[in-house]
Amino acid sequence: MKKILLLSYCSAIYSVFFSPAGFSTVNPIDKIISELIYEKGTESAPDKSDKTEKPFFSKINLSYINGFINSADRMNQLSLIGSYKFLKSWSLSVSQSMNHRYFLNPNSRDKGLWIQDTLLILQKQFKKPSLKSNFTAGVSSTLPLSYYSQVNDIYTVSTAYLIWSLTLDSFLSPHKPTWIKNITFSIKPIARYYFTEYTTTPTIGQSLGGVPLPQFLGGIQNISLSANITNRFSFIGTFGRWWISTYTFEFDKTEYNDSYNNKNYKKYLRHYYLLSMAGRFKINKQWNISFAYTHVDRIDKRGRVEVVLLDDRLSTWALSATYSFSFHLPNKSSSTDP
Repeated sequence: MKKILLLSYCSAIYSVFFSPAGFSTVNPIDKIISELIYEKGTESAPDKSDKTEKPFFSKINLSYINGFINSADRMNQLSLIGSYKFLKSWSLSVSQSMNHRYFLNPNSRDKGLWIQDTLLILQKQFKKPSLKSNFTAGVSSTLPLSYYSQVNDIYTVSTAYLIWSLTLDSFLSPHKPTWIKNITFSIKPIARYYFTEYTTTPTIGQSLGGVPLPQFLGGIQNISLSANITNRFSFIGTFGRWWISTYTFEFDKTEYNDSYNNKNYKKYLRHYYLLSMAGRFKINKQWNISFAYTHVDRIDKRGRVEVVLLDDRLSTWALSATYSFSFHLPNKSSSTDP
């Protein structure tokens, strides 16, 4: 019961701090990238060492995110995930996050505290023991609670994905180092559509507006290779590749003026990639800490393909602490009658 009260208390904190902080100056593409990085943990399941098969699972994560230069936009991130498992292989989850930024624009009303959209997730697991594989199919949709979605009239963001996890121990056993417990490969293709009223951001206050909003996203959200070095320490490397479709406009060169009708809207694809490395140390069944490095950038630059491992202007690092727990709801039928 204390754990349930703790989760309720954290939810109450969100409701207290949920207030418009002024028009968001966040670039829509930057916001998509941060969401993709954050969502890597939304499919998390209870610790495999917990054999109780409790239907309710919750996770509270607090992260400090920073860059490699003094002007990096560092921030704190608090995220809550609650999941309910039913019919053995189905699960319904709710995920909520909030960011606190350190660097603020002195000319705006930005308080630096932003609640994100609520994410609803429905998943189905398929296990193939003979193939050493697990498949997870999922769909998700957002509730537009964030000020960013409300200002830009984003109704919801719907996603479909498939996760394939393969245990490589049996394939690598002759060549695997003895100090590695197990190695797992996973891949997650994703397709996402944005239901919006408009194709660009509106003009509010000093904001000029007209920034293209995303319409469709597709690709491989992440390809991961994880290894348990010891019973407490694990390492994971991730690569991601996706395409973002937006509408952009070009002015009519023959009749250039301020008329809206002289803007010709066209679809435009942006190509991005993600590189991430993380180490996690398990303190006990409930607590673990992790350190992660992430780099995200466009893969097509000036007509050429470019992939780099480190760019101090774009790369970030994060230190996180996670508390997770499973529980049953009280069973009234088990109580004894007077």
